[in-house]
Amino acid sequence: LSVSLEEMAETSFSRQQIEKLNSSFNAVATDGVLDRDGFAKVITTLFPGSPATQKLQELFQAFDKDNSGSVDFREFASGLSVLLQGSDRDRISFAFRLLDVNGDGTISLEEMLTYFKTYLRGQTTVSNFQAMSNERWQLVESHLRKSFVAADTDRSGSISLNEFEKAIRDPDHPLAVIIDYLASFTRR
Repeated sequence: LSVSLEEMAETSFSRQQIEKLNSSFNAVATDGVLDRDGFAKVITTLFPGSPATQKLQELFQAFDKDNSGSVDFREFASGLSVLLQGSDRDRISFAFRLLDVNGDGTISLEEMLTYFKTYLRGQTTVSNFQAMSNERWQLVESHLRKSFVAADTDRSGSISLNEFEKAIRDPDHPLAVIIDYLASFTRR
């Protein structure tokens, strides 16, 4: 199995690491791509004890750079490289893609609320905490709405990558939790 220099250049992995990833990828891929289930299978094979299914679905969305509904090997290797070994800027771009569900290059308020609602529900399930009540979610939602307005510095009604980066680099901004979330994958 030959891995091109072009594929290696898009990652921070060695040739040997790329070949191992390629082998695992091809063992599950259909027609050179992974669907959501195949993606989850490869990730859990490569990283036993991987996060819950919902988090893997979110990762799939971020890895699927062209929004095709599938992940090819280049997207897969590039996504893992960013997640595991990427620079702060790479990780911020990756986190941005997690929230930019429709892939239009901006984060709407609805996308942000949906992401955090899913994230918080997953955390309460994983941590065996009492499920979040509607009243508590309303408080969180109110806070997120204010955070969104603060991050949307040009008042366009959406958050650009630059606005997102400014907010996420501020450790006191609620969006900074996303960087902690991504870091949790590298501690597994």
